[in-house]
Amino acid sequence: MEVRGVAEASSQGYGSVGYFGWNSLSKQAAMYYMTGDEFHAREFCRLAFPDAQAQREIAEIDGERIENKDAPLSEPYHYNAHLMILFWD
Repeated sequence: MEVRGVAEASSQGYGSVGYFGWNSLSKQAAMYYMTGDEFHAREFCRLAFPDAQAQREIAEIDGERIENKDAPLSEPYHYNAHLMILFWD
């Protein structure tokens, strides 16, 4: 996932996606929290309640990190979900 002007952190052995605690939704929530840029809040909502296009993007980007692409808020893989709640509020 390319986040506007932000390099993604690496998790050794898991490529450059930042595996533990991160998925597309948690990254967008963190970016909104850190920048206040409403683009990221809208992207979070688009991914949280996905249409067919967003489901394809989630499948391509997140793979196993979101187990049910139809319900990404309720069925992310647990190792990749724990940071989502930190930014929820």
